[in-house]
Formats: sequence, structure tokens, C-alpha cells
Amino acid sequence: MKNLKTILLFLFASGAINLFAQDDFKKLDSIVSNHLYSISFVNENVGYIGGANAMLLKTVDGGKIWSKVATKTAPWTFSRMDFVNMQFLSEDTGNVIVRNFNSTSNYDNVIWETINGGIDWTLLEVKVNMLPECFLFTGYRKGLVGGTAWFQGNMIAQMKPDTWVNVQSFDWNGFSVIDLATHNTDPDFSMAVSDDGYVYRTFNNGLLWDTLPAYFKHKIHSVIYSEPNWIITVDSSISIFYSTDSGQTWKGQLTTFGYPQYQDVSLSSTDSLVYAGINGFNLGEISYSKNGNPYLYQNTPMKLWAAGCNPNGDAFVVGDNGAIYRRKGNSTSVQSPSLETISVYPNPVRTTLNFKESVIGPVQVYSISGQLVGSFQLNQTTINLSDLKTGYYFIEYMRRNSIEQTRVKVLKME
Repeated sequence: MKNLKTILLFLFASGAINLFAQDDFKKLDSIVSNHLYSISFVNENVGYIGGANAMLLKTVDGGKIWSKVATKTAPWTFSRMDFVNMQFLSEDTGNVIVRNFNSTSNYDNVIWETINGGIDWTLLEVKVNMLPECFLFTGYRKGLVGGTAWFQGNMIAQMKPDTWVNVQSFDWNGFSVIDLATHNTDPDFSMAVSDDGYVYRTFNNGLLWDTLPAYFKHKIHSVIYSEPNWIITVDSSISIFYSTDSGQTWKGQLTTFGYPQYQDVSLSSTDSLVYAGINGFNLGEISYSKNGNPYLYQNTPMKLWAAGCNPNGDAFVVGDNGAIYRRKGNSTSVQSPSLETISVYPNPVRTTLNFKESVIGPVQVYSISGQLVGSFQLNQTTINLSDLKTGYYFIEYMRRNSIEQTRVKVLKME
């Protein structure tokens, strides 16, 4: 491991890794210095960003220009002033989770709502024993709410306009359900993730939940469904996991040398998945796809906390010191992610790399700097990488019945 870290530091210092670094996300002119923690788009024009000290920004031109919302009624206390989670259902109606973002406890979590675009806010009463951390609303005061409870830990409840039902508690360890997501075509199928590494699933819109067998033993930050995969981001050396079987099994996806801790993920109609977070050097990192190449990345000098996309496919990432990064969805020809096609194992690999799918033509191996270091005419379903040094490599090959190259990133170990 020590040798591997030395190699990684050398690659960063030498600039070799910059071959795959990008600068497609452009930083907008900062209009505030508050840290920004959440983002929500209503339509192709209107969106909101929330941050520290109840800062609320709004755009009416798809995110090109953001301006402050002049809030009139906001009776929050000084101990819970940060907008840490946000969802707007229309141009005027939305909800936020308000608490101290830097607090180590969740004792001050509350939900506030607005019906006039953030000018006035009222407290949304939580009628169950829960401190809310996330929500997934499908209508006015209607949807799922996740959080924690005194001495109970992970909890999920179903909210209706005047009632709270189907409250479920999963453990008694004081942790919290931190994110919720719904299947794109089956609104009754949702998943929830917790900050103690558990994943929960419902097939009947929250009436019953089951605990999935995977336990990650690390904090899970976010969950999303991107056909045909469920995807989560985890605080670990492999920070992205995906499931093609509704959560029964999960596979790790290697990303960059920065060992990022992605805080949020969003799905763009033209730019595939966009991740925002912190890398191992305590800087920000954006990861995304372009032209069929998964996990290009862009580093930023500040930590990043949330990602969001408007219906036009424009992608946004927000973070510390008022940072807003934007990438136009139509700036390049972009393909949707295909995590399910990444089918080589084991990864990391020591000697023999196996292919799960039918491959035609040569298999080429490139170093992280882009140098061709090996070429195989695949007559079977394996290649031998024992002669390679420890480090990351890209494996390129053509899948049968495909007209495009597939590129897979693998870690070679001694």
C-alpha cells in the first residue's frame, strides 16, 4: 500500500493524471460567500440553491444568473440556520430541512415550507417522533420522510397532508436515514440509505420496508436510480457502488486517485451522472461522463456538497464560499452512463483479468498517462496482467454487437 501511495503522489505531482482531468464546469461569478449545501430545479428555467445562514438563491433563466431571495418571514433560531436539504415542487412551493450543517448531532432538524417562492416560510409540523434529515415529496405535504428518532436511529415515515403513517424504525443506534430515491418508472419502488451504511427498500410506496443484505460499514451519502442501475455514494476508498438487481448485490466502481467522498449525485438528461464531493486532498471534486468515457473529473479549490440538473441537461455543483459550477448539457455530444457494461473481474487484479461479456478484436491496455503498455488478441475470456507494475490502467475493448469501444479502469496490485 505504501508503494501504491507513492505512485499515486508521483502521478499527481508529475501531472500525468491531468490527461483525464477536465474543465467543462465553469465557475459562475460569486454573489455570496455563504457555503451552499442544496439545489433544486423546478423546470428548465426556475431553480433554487440553499446554504448557510438560511441563504436562498433563485434563478429564472436556467441557472445562468442567480440572485438572492429577499426572505420576509423566517422565524428560525440561530442554532439551525442552514438549508441542508431542499425540494421545490413548483416555482413557488418548496420545502427545506433546516439545521446546523456542522453540528455533530441532529437534535435541531426541522422542515420549513414556502408557498411564495421563499419569501415567507412556515414550520411544517412533524407529527411523529422523528428528526427529519431528508424527504421525497410527490405533492404538497405528501411523500416520504427519512431521519432519526430519540434512542431509535434510522426511521422512515409516509407523510400525507394532515397525517403521518407507516412509521418504521430499523435500529437503535442513533444514526439517520440520509437520502431517498424513487425508481424512474415505478413510483412505488424506492430506496433509502443511512449514515451507518444500511440500504432499505420498499415496493409499496413506504407501507413496508426491507433491509438489504449489503452493509457498507461506511457512511452512505446519496442514492439515485439511473436506468438500469441503483447507485449510491459511500465514504470509502471505492466511493461509488451500483446494483443491477434492485439492491440485492452491489459492485464497486473505481473513480479517481483522489479517493473522493462524493456527497451527492444527480442525473442529467444529456450529461448522464454528475457527482459532487471532497477528494482525499481536502479539495472539491466533480466527476461525470462525456463522450462515453466514464468518470472524467474536475478538481476545485473548495469542498462541494450538492449536484443538480435542470430539464435542459445543464449540470450544477455547489459548495463552500458561495461556489456554483455550471456545465451546459449541450456543450458536447454526451452518452448516458453504462455501468452495467463494466464487467471485468477481479478489480483490483493481481494476475488474471476475466471478461464477463463477449469481446471481439484486440484488447488494449493503457497506462494512466495514456501510453499503450499491452495488447491482447482475445481468443478466450481472460488476459494476464502479471507483468504490469502496481497502479491504475485502462482496458479498452469492443463488445460484441457494439460499434463503440468500452473503456474500463482497473487497479493492478502486486
